[in-house]
Amino acid sequence: DHYQPEIRVIDPVMADEGQLYPGLSSQLPGALRELCKRATVITPNWTELCLLAGEQPREFQVGHLPTLIAQLRAAGVSAAVVVTGIIRGGKVSCCLCSEEDYQWYDSPHYPGHFYGSGDVFAALLCGYLAQGCPLEGAVEKASQALVVAIEETKLLNNQDRKYGMEIQKLLAYLSREDENCENAANH
Repeated sequence: DHYQPEIRVIDPVMADEGQLYPGLSSQLPGALRELCKRATVITPNWTELCLLAGEQPREFQVGHLPTLIAQLRAAGVSAAVVVTGIIRGGKVSCCLCSEEDYQWYDSPHYPGHFYGSGDVFAALLCGYLAQGCPLEGAVEKASQALVVAIEETKLLNNQDRKYGMEIQKLLAYLSREDENCENAANH
């Protein structure tokens, strides 16, 4: 028997803003869909969700979420789905999708692109889940913590942002954070 960790978070990093990252094969979405079958939680952005569901990326529409989730389920992906980086109503949101409903976690929207913000979110989410946070609380806490890194990174010009997120203030935030995970989803 192989060791199967209880929590398997997969961030299917491959695309953004409606297209695959330069140099990536059009075969990658199918391969990542297969990998996502082993996950307990996946954290695609909207473009990645469309590609994982076997569709061409389109502009975000909340009404299209049920179709995309159904297509993932039909393809054998049973993981919880947290869609990241959705711009709506002047905020940037992530959405915890279930068959019954959608839970939105809103954060301030800052102009420009934040390279690596999805990676930081996935790492934070995985850490909170590993600490025993329920999924809803982990998503909320990861969203709140990511804002700390984004607020530090927003001070950089667009060229310097290409080197990734600034995380010094995030690390300080995490080191003094003492809120109980179980209480996070109840705020």
